[in-house]
Amino acid sequence: MLSTSPRDVQSLLEHDKIDASSKEDTPFLNEFLRDLPFAICQRKKELSRGFKDPISELFRKLHLHQSDWIKYCHWDSSRPYTRNLVATDHETYTLLLLCWNPGQASPIHDHPCDGCWMRVLQGCVHEERFVKSVVDHRTMHCTRNELYSAGELLYMEDSMGYHRVGNPSADELAVTLHLYCPPYHQCKIWADIEQSEPMIGQISHYTEYGRKV
Repeated sequence: MLSTSPRDVQSLLEHDKIDASSKEDTPFLNEFLRDLPFAICQRKKELSRGFKDPISELFRKLHLHQSDWIKYCHWDSSRPYTRNLVATDHETYTLLLLCWNPGQASPIHDHPCDGCWMRVLQGCVHEERFVKSVVDHRTMHCTRNELYSAGELLYMEDSMGYHRVGNPSADELAVTLHLYCPPYHQCKIWADIEQSEPMIGQISHYTEYGRKV
């Protein structure tokens, strides 16, 4: 449970930092979902030829205003964050909106998929990356410690290690958009860097398509 209650959710959301101006070459959510299957199919081919990742390029161009994602936002003060399903084809991708309470974070976890793309929609998030110690494989050490603001994109996969993501603000809510290719239903989680064996975390959704599960 939060030690202090966050300010009214709607008033916080009104401070969305993403520029509302539109651009002809920046697709909105429905266009993003239309173009995503082709980008997924082309990804391995493009990367093998030394070209840019088409999924990252598509995700980077995605131009979302608050009105495009507000209906998927749901917070629960008893949870560090909520996972809200936006779209999935159940085979190649899952698109989730995560709503972070102030001062809360995920456990350290892996990504049993080809990759995870994350875009910050509101607020700021803190990412820590970890790898197993080459001296003592029972522990981890941090290799990266970064802050990401609204509009910024990050990519993560298991070859890069594991990570923990959270909202560092004491009173601001944060919202992030996550793309997983393909979907997965469980992952490994570590409570801290000295936990030698991971636990298995089951993936669940707080809401699906804007409605409480």
